[in-house]
Amino acid sequence: MFDDTMNIFMGFNWFIHETKKGTLLLEHSGGSGGSRSSLQFLPELNSGFVILTNSLANRNILEKEIAELLDKK
Repeated sequence: MFDDTMNIFMGFNWFIHETKKGTLLLEHSGGSGGSRSSLQFLPELNSGFVILTNSLANRNILEKEIAELLDKK
């Protein structure tokens, strides 16, 4: 449990992009020890997705393809 004596801070860092159609895309990704995660939102479409993987391979390609599929709605 947290109390007033603990020095715990949280920061947010979102990357802001546009899809090929110009739809706003907010994303943050990171990783540690061979695993990666990516959280992406398309607020104008009320959509988002998360990618969790134990590999660095093809994550960037997958993120772009999923965003473009959501953008086709």
